[in-house]
Amino acid sequence: RTKHLLEQLLALARHDADKACEAVVVSLDGIVKDVVADLQPEAERKGIDLGFELIEPVAARGEPIMVTTMVRNLVDNAVRFTPTGGRVDIRVHREGDEAVLQITDSGPGIPPGDIDRIFEPFFRGSRPTEDGTGLGLSIVKRIGHQLGGSIVLENICRPPLTGLPRTARLP
Repeated sequence: RTKHLLEQLLALARHDADKACEAVVVSLDGIVKDVVADLQPEAERKGIDLGFELIEPVAARGEPIMVTTMVRNLVDNAVRFTPTGGRVDIRVHREGDEAVLQITDSGPGIPPGDIDRIFEPFFRGSRPTEDGTGLGLSIVKRIGHQLGGSIVLENICRPPLTGLPRTARLP
């Protein structure tokens, strides 16, 4: 847990210190495939079906380490908060001039009173169920903004379905 906290703090400091990083064209689908392969053992340990609903070759503009950090935090968050036996479905595709990454889990979602604060550093929600630092989504939001993109989280509100789609859009 300490190692994870240090990695998150270093990522946050790196992001804040390097506001003028050079954006290049990166393979978003390639980055997502690598991150999913890295997190597959954790998903299997929890009995979570982690996989792709759609994956298209998509390029995005961004600094490779920042894009990888953003994707890793989003997928890790989904795997961490999905109950044993659940699902994490990933879609990577293009919409107009944007590369879109959508990660949907079958977890409990975020309590409505927490959704507006979930991107604040160190905020873990009113019902934290997993270990964490409360920095992952804050880092994701900052990276998305710096790259000229957007990050949206919204609860699935169609009982009996639950979950939290996380949508990242990059130029």
